[in-house]
Amino acid sequence: MAPACILIRNLGKGPKVSAEKLINGQKLTNNEKNMWLGYLPPPNQNLEVVIYYSKDVEIGGLKLWNYNKGIIDCTKGV
Repeated sequence: MAPACILIRNLGKGPKVSAEKLINGQKLTNNEKNMWLGYLPPPNQNLEVVIYYSKDVEIGGLKLWNYNKGIIDCTKGV
């Protein structure tokens, strides 16, 4: 089930990438077209990813990877 809304709060400075890439069904990819790249917010703030669904759902697990385009880019993002 696709989420009704994905909000990113306190995203730091950097190019804005569509939050829909966070949940797009693409797994184990290094294609940047399928990855979300977030940036840390200023000190004393936390990056928040909030996912809303239109009805109650049970989530069995969630995996997050750092930006995975290649070895040179492995330090990019959150």
